[in-house]
Amino acid sequence: MRDTKPALIINCAVLQVDESEQDPVKAKAVNVDGPLFLAEAASQIGAEIVHFSSQYAFEGEPLGRPPYTIRDAPAPVNVYGKTKLVGEEVVHEACEKSYIIRTSWVYGSGKNSFLCTVHDDLKNGKRVRAIDDI
Repeated sequence: MRDTKPALIINCAVLQVDESEQDPVKAKAVNVDGPLFLAEAASQIGAEIVHFSSQYAFEGEPLGRPPYTIRDAPAPVNVYGKTKLVGEEVVHEACEKSYIIRTSWVYGSGKNSFLCTVHDDLKNGKRVRAIDDI
């Protein structure tokens, strides 16, 4: 049996908005402590970590406002957003080779996810803007 170590860890775990608001302790455990443990493990074995965060790191997007960029200061307004932002910070501090992706509803049932929306937009010939080139 070979001793193999991952080169990349991807953290997609999350406690969603409503449940985070109902149980802040659990939100911290899932959205902050879990990512910290993964980032520390990644650092110890020399791996990279990709951590999925949330657009909830920001206060919202008033009509007509340009999309947020990496230069915009985070300003979360609820427990979920605050724990996701702190999760970003602990991952970044714990692992030099860390990458944070702030996104919205990538996959899952309940509403139009990013993947469903992109699929439909591309199918209908619409332009899709997924990455801001600062």
